[in-house]
Amino acid sequence: MDTPFDDDHELTPLELLQEGSPNQEEGLIAEQEKRVLEAGVLDAMKHLNDKEAFVIKNRVMAESPLTLREIGIISNFRGTGEAD
Repeated sequence: MDTPFDDDHELTPLELLQEGSPNQEEGLIAEQEKRVLEAGVLDAMKHLNDKEAFVIKNRVMAESPLTLREIGIISNFRGTGEAD
């Protein structure tokens, strides 16, 4: 694996191997950052009205976010749509 195979004798097969997934430390850091961000968003949502909180929860934070059209339909169905 350490034997060069190019003409300049610089590149080895070992150097071509790359791990694409994050290492444990990077994974832990990402998970901690996600928790801190979620906590901050949940805290900020306490200051939103019901309609604003619904949009954030179902458009921004959802694993399968609703479209703005779907949110509008649900809001009008619930009677929370605002008159123009």
